[in-house]
Amino acid sequence: MSAARRSPKAAAVAERVLANGPPRRLAFDLPPGALATADAGAIKATLKGATISRVSLSTRGQDRGRPPRIKVRVDPLTPPGRYEGTATIGTTTIPIVADVQPTNRVRTTPTMIEVSPAPGETVEVTLTLLNLSNVGTDVPAQASFPLLDRSGFGDAFYHAIGEDPPEGKQRIDVLLDDLAATHGGVVTAHAVKDSPGPIAPGQSAAITLALTFPKQLRPGAEYAGSWNIDATHVPVRVKVPGGEPVAPAPVATEGTAQPTAPIAAKAPTRTKAPTAAKPKPPTKSTPRKEPS
Repeated sequence: MSAARRSPKAAAVAERVLANGPPRRLAFDLPPGALATADAGAIKATLKGATISRVSLSTRGQDRGRPPRIKVRVDPLTPPGRYEGTATIGTTTIPIVADVQPTNRVRTTPTMIEVSPAPGETVEVTLTLLNLSNVGTDVPAQASFPLLDRSGFGDAFYHAIGEDPPEGKQRIDVLLDDLAATHGGVVTAHAVKDSPGPIAPGQSAAITLALTFPKQLRPGAEYAGSWNIDATHVPVRVKVPGGEPVAPAPVATEGTAQPTAPIAAKAPTRTKAPTAAKPKPPTKSTPRKEPS
């Protein structure tokens, strides 16, 4: 009677491996020799109380002294805290401990605010905010942010590096002066949610946002700003109605040539076709005298 086949016994590594970070990036450095003694096979991991979506083994950087890593990704809504479990490589089991850190990430619909206010006007917009963090998030009831002329930075940068600065100033002074001249002022934002209290992880809320714009907006100008929620920046694009702004006349400074009026282009002159050269008449040769 043949002996029954036995499955290989799992080898256990006594040393626990720790990792900390956000739910999407948990990396466990393997202890020395753990990978060398591990049998080839599937890689698995468990963390009590957390749902694991992906497990992989990374050996990058070993030539630079970095140990091999087991990378584990858990559900992004996993609450912060300590989670214990095991990682298995083939028949080798390693105890792991993960300290999940809090995250701050939200998404708005629409992802960008685009408005066309008059100077000094208050405009209301409605957004839907989805909390993708693993902790509750709230919307600031009042906030403010500056507006920058979208074309002003390029013009100011070109002016600062393309021309010599006036006496007593540096190029950075010229850049900041030009940016200050095209600054659109500060927008005040008042936000009201459709439900009280923080927004729970994975939940959404409707936001009514009242934006009060400064009176110094220039007709026809376009500005850019950002309304911030935690670590998320919601772009704000502003196009002021009205005629195109008139560009200021260039001011000549000492050492700068005065602008000259454009010179009218001259009509092209016609050139005569080249005449063929007349052939020269053949020259008469003198008869050579024979010696007597």
